[in-house]
Formats: sequence, C-alpha cells, structure tokens
Amino acid sequence: MNDQSEGKYIIGNVSFDDKIVGFWGEDSADGRYLPSRFNSEAEAQAAISECVADTEQAYKDGYMSSPSSADDFKALDATDPIIAAMLLETFPDLAQEGPAASPEDQPSP
Repeated sequence: MNDQSEGKYIIGNVSFDDKIVGFWGEDSADGRYLPSRFNSEAEAQAAISECVADTEQAYKDGYMSSPSSADDFKALDATDPIIAAMLLETFPDLAQEGPAASPEDQPSP
C-alpha cells in the first residue's frame, strides 16, 4: 500500500476516447478511501505496467475475458487544479486531509 498522504502522482482510468473515468484508490489505515499516490511518474508507470502484466496473466489463465493495456491508465499530476477537483469529487474523504482555514483566511462579513 502506498503512503496515502504523500505522492504527487495518481493513476487515472482512461476511456476509449481518452477521458478520465476514474482513479485508483485504496482504504487507508484509518478506514478512509483515498487515491493511491505515487512519489514519481515513473513509480506510477511501474504500477500500471505491473497491473497490465497481472491482467495479461489472468487473461491467459482464463480468469478475464480480455486483459487491460497500458492505454487504459494514465499517470496524472494530482496538483493539477482540474485533477484535484476531480479527486475531491471522487474521494470526499480528501476534504478531511487539508488544513482547516484559519480565522484570518475567512472572508469578513
């Protein structure tokens, strides 16, 4: 399991028309469901390659009707504002991770 609070990169599931349709996630030690995070794009790509190899073997063994390909997934920068917004929508528990706004940061009435 990856360290949930660290890592700039995440893995997105990509549709046939190259749209992000989901993210890899896992249960954290405290019971929250959070995105799987990776420290580098290379680490995320290695996880994708491992997943693809596992599905190819499952396909050969008759456990899957078709294997996944590397084109089914994409390493994404979780700090990109669009990706960050999508992550909050998919993983509501992420909102609990961020620091609470201080009184100085609150708009005045």
